[in-house]
Amino acid sequence: MGEKFYEITTDGTSRDRPNADWRVTISQEYKWLRISIGLDDVFNVVIPQNIDFISPGRRFFVGMNIDFGKIK
Repeated sequence: MGEKFYEITTDGTSRDRPNADWRVTISQEYKWLRISIGLDDVFNVVIPQNIDFISPGRRFFVGMNIDFGKIK
């Protein structure tokens, strides 16, 4: 759950608009190598009114981890 922010409406009241940032990651490990792919911000939440929430929306990523302690 992201930080809460308040939107001021035309009648002067404020309204809470919470957001949730979902991430899906799949990884495969083989001996000393782990490869991951995923999707960040699954629901493509972009809130231009909130300057503290600077997410550009949905992002794909690929990662690779090497465990040098397991290399023989």
